[in-house]
This record gives sequence, C-alpha cells and structure tokens, in this order.
Amino acid sequence: MALTAETIRNLEAKSFDTLYNDFAEKWRQRANNAEAYVRTWLPGGQPRHADIANMLNPALALDPDFRHHCETRKIRGKRWVSDFAEYIVDKVYPAPIAGGRA
Repeated sequence: MALTAETIRNLEAKSFDTLYNDFAEKWRQRANNAEAYVRTWLPGGQPRHADIANMLNPALALDPDFRHHCETRKIRGKRWVSDFAEYIVDKVYPAPIAGGRA
C-alpha cells in the first residue's frame, strides 16, 4: 500500500517523525539493507517501495527504539509497524510525483 498524506499526518501526530529524525542513520541503513536483500530476489529488477517496506516490517517490530517509542506513548496495533516502515522507505527513497508540473 502506498504512503498517503493522511498516513503521514497520523504518524506525525504520534511523533513518528521525531523517532525517524532521532535515528535517521539507523533507519537509512536498515532500508538500504532491506533493498539489497530484495534485489537478490529480483535479478536485474528494481524493487518497489512496498517490497522494501515489507522486508523492514519484521525487524522494525523488534527494534528496541521503535518498541520504546510505542510503549511510552501507549501506541498499539500492527498497522503502526507497516506505516512507519513505509514512512522510512519514503524518506530514504523519495519518488518524484508522476504527472507533476514542469
């Protein structure tokens, strides 16, 4: 699923933007590792954002900084894992908007 403006706003309302910024290098490294792994399954292909985010989900769910963030803010639900994974991928690999103005 694509990251929407509403999802970004929901993440920011729960300070996930701060979590990203506080550990930006770690998230970049994790996204790059996930992308490299996905590439092993797509010889000559280009991973999509969702492919990379899906690879991040299991590791993110176990990450101590992510878990601490959720526990201290009483954030529950698996959707936050996948939403934050998509947010990380969007930050690390920003994509141009198709059909935008020149």
